Amino acid sequence: MEETYFEEDPPMVKILESTLKRMKTPVFYLNVTRMTNFRRDAHPSVYREQNMTEEERSLSRVQDCSHWCLPGVPDTWNEIVYSHLLFKHKQKELKQQQQRLGHNSMRLH
Repeated sequence: MEETYFEEDPPMVKILESTLKRMKTPVFYLNVTRMTNFRRDAHPSVYREQNMTEEERSLSRVQDCSHWCLPGVPDTWNEIVYSHLLFKHKQKELKQQQQRLGHNSMRLH
């Protein structure tokens, strides 16, 4: 798909990203805005409707979240975060293994 298909990130996302770039402490940041925009139905909710009273909301039969029945955007976010955590854990294990191997080879010399 063409990049022009995507909407621009909201200004607050741009501010957050510029702040994260200047930080000295590394932070994992997952911008799900564009991915989420592919599924406009990702969070249909009576709370999305403007100017509804609490009574009107309680009478509405609109389901609050489609992901209660079907996998959706929040499930995809969870999968990505979980994959990232597994990847980082594996990287840490490999680094520790390499350090142990390096220490053992130094003892042999």
